[in-house]
Amino acid sequence: MELFRNKKKLFFIYLMIATLAGLSNFMEPANLFVMASVGLSLLVVCLGNKMSTLYLMIALIPFYNSLNINGVSAGFVIPLFAIGKLLTFPSRNEKSHLVISMILFLSVWFFHDIQYQTFAMTIFSLSVPCFVFLFVLTKDWHEYDGYYAMWLVIATTLIAMVCVFMVQGGSLESFIYTSYAGEMRLGEANTDDGQRNQLGGAMGFPIYTLTIVSLLIQMLMTRRFRLWQKASCLALIIGLFFITFLTVSRVYILGLATMALLLICHVMRSKSKSAIFGVLLGCSVLFLIASNYLTNYMDIVFNNYLGRMENDGEQGGTGIRGIIYKDCYEYLLNNVECLLIGKGNGAYPLIGAQLHRPFSMSAHNIIIDGLMSFGIIGSVFIFVVYKNIYKKDRNNYGMNWTIFRIMPLLCIFMMYQTGSPFLQDKTYPFLMFLVLNIIHCTDNSEYDPRWCAENGYEYKTI
Repeated sequence: MELFRNKKKLFFIYLMIATLAGLSNFMEPANLFVMASVGLSLLVVCLGNKMSTLYLMIALIPFYNSLNINGVSAGFVIPLFAIGKLLTFPSRNEKSHLVISMILFLSVWFFHDIQYQTFAMTIFSLSVPCFVFLFVLTKDWHEYDGYYAMWLVIATTLIAMVCVFMVQGGSLESFIYTSYAGEMRLGEANTDDGQRNQLGGAMGFPIYTLTIVSLLIQMLMTRRFRLWQKASCLALIIGLFFITFLTVSRVYILGLATMALLLICHVMRSKSKSAIFGVLLGCSVLFLIASNYLTNYMDIVFNNYLGRMENDGEQGGTGIRGIIYKDCYEYLLNNVECLLIGKGNGAYPLIGAQLHRPFSMSAHNIIIDGLMSFGIIGSVFIFVVYKNIYKKDRNNYGMNWTIFRIMPLLCIFMMYQTGSPFLQDKTYPFLMFLVLNIIHCTDNSEYDPRWCAENGYEYKTI
């Protein structure tokens, strides 16, 4: 059907799928909303092309935790159908060693997880990364619209954030006017009542916030917007900037520090007075808003962070992570098999539980998580897969790395220093999107190499 191949119409279908998935978190009958979301997704997969399927997997990034029926994931059927769709497109000019490496990698992963999980859970955990890896083999990236994907991620993530607010009562007052948001921080659902952490809880919420903020900054600095568009983007950035402080998450501070460092580096190396002026103006606006209108708010937020620091101590947060890191290092050094090929991302926390070891709580660091899951060999392979995406497209489009294009990826990578991303299926399409964003940013401006090549303009670097 033409409807499922039209990008503009598909954009609204993706938003509908996301909305249905989000509504399942706080409206009844929840199963009906899940089935509607999954059913509409399968229509996109079956009736669309492979690129529309990729956009779908990107659009669903914030909602992988929502597609559950009575506690059983229903979302895994989407990547399985997507894999079937991709198998109809034979790979072209792919090196045989990459194909063999993918088969071996997935086989080892399956062997590890099947020993500690059910067959269904193992297939589910493998389905999304298998789709991503297969897409790398069958891709034709000239059809990929980076600008389209950016707005898709922004839109669906905002829908997910609204759903988070609704799950938590639809009000920010309970988070603002507290002495210490220890039990119910922004982003945290009441799991005892059957609610799900839509965006990964209070630690995951800032990751999505800074994804949106970094993408908006990237567009503001590289795309020619009208005044009202710039004002809208700036207002959204400022709003998300202050709201996310209510998560009382130290991960957020880490991400903000990374972003600030990148902006400072840009200002120092920039020859553009307008760029410097824009950064300074943005900082000034934030300072004025905080000092003149949000003084009480900032005092409360500061006390919340201070309270969390004092109450966590060695029982949580930084203290427990240090214990987990040490435990993982000891296990890796004393287990050559795990060091080389890992124990499986679904298996190693279960192994830790059997052995009564701290890493049963997962590694809480992207690098250690990769080593525990896939070992040195597997981690290198994953790096090669995503590097393969960048390398081929860079050769096609002549894209050079710039601060604003790598900002989303670097910010998320730094924030994942305190998380276990490989345990989450959404990580694999998320990383694919972030890598593709470095290359495919269709700005229709002199900052876009593809547009310059097609229209005879000289490509400008940022």
